[in-house]
Amino acid sequence: SVVEHIADRVAVMYLGTLVEVASRDRIWRSPQHPYTKALLEVAPVANPKLARTRRRTVLQGELPSPIDPPAGCPFHSRCPIAQDRCKVDTPALRPLADGTLAACHFI
Repeated sequence: SVVEHIADRVAVMYLGTLVEVASRDRIWRSPQHPYTKALLEVAPVANPKLARTRRRTVLQGELPSPIDPPAGCPFHSRCPIAQDRCKVDTPALRPLADGTLAACHFI
């Protein structure tokens, strides 16, 4: 995608909330947040052979209203690793060992 070629750092948002911030290279090589992973899996690629073999996560669940976002983690209704805690507690954007900032209780 275009972002890969013009940005040094990337901030990923879901429903107006930052979920991950990292260097461009780290985001592309090793996304941490479940939404970032799903987003990158559907980004177009120019190589048709690669496009056919790529893993794609289809997000299930209810698409929340941006006007009335859910309590807790804004991504919990569609997140493949969500647990009950996610419905109540909003995860803070916190630093990970690799320098990435991510807002998830389970990474």
